[in-house]
Amino acid sequence: MPPEDKKEEEKEVKTYTEDAFSKVMIEAKKAKSQRNSLQAELEELKAKNDDNERAALEAKSEYKDLYEAERLRNDELKKDRDSQNVKFIEAKKRSAVNDALGGFKKSEYMNFIDINKVLMDDSGVIDSSTIENEVTRLKQEFPELIKSSKSSRLPNDAPSGGSTNQKALTDMTKDEINAVRLKLIEQRIN
Repeated sequence: MPPEDKKEEEKEVKTYTEDAFSKVMIEAKKAKSQRNSLQAELEELKAKNDDNERAALEAKSEYKDLYEAERLRNDELKKDRDSQNVKFIEAKKRSAVNDALGGFKKSEYMNFIDINKVLMDDSGVIDSSTIENEVTRLKQEFPELIKSSKSSRLPNDAPSGGSTNQKALTDMTKDEINAVRLKLIEQRIN
């Protein structure tokens, strides 16, 4: 088969696959849209059904059944709210440890954080010592998962150009020499 025919055939295949992919994506979007609209319609029908049942019970003066139904609904809402609160607190603890740690290489590694060891008081303030303990544990047990801080500094803080003295050492007094020495020592420490 000549090279021109191969190139032409590859173009046809590529065009065909692009068209097929576009069709599949359009169909997937339509299906997702339909699913969302059906879900909304289902929720609406459930709400109408609950309202109708409530109205029927009220009409029959069956307040005990109505009370039980509302109590069950409130219990479900409370469970949902409590689970959301637990998820929020866990996320807050994970975030605090991750921030103190400097981050993981991948977000999945945040599951290695033992959130039960991170304590929070009633006002929502996380105990910093428990964060430090967890960070230390993670650094010891999983150092390969933690982002390494890339330092652009030279090793041992390599010397820079420094400053030149205005006077020669032989022209300085003892006080001036001591002042220059003290200044150099302070620069070296910092």
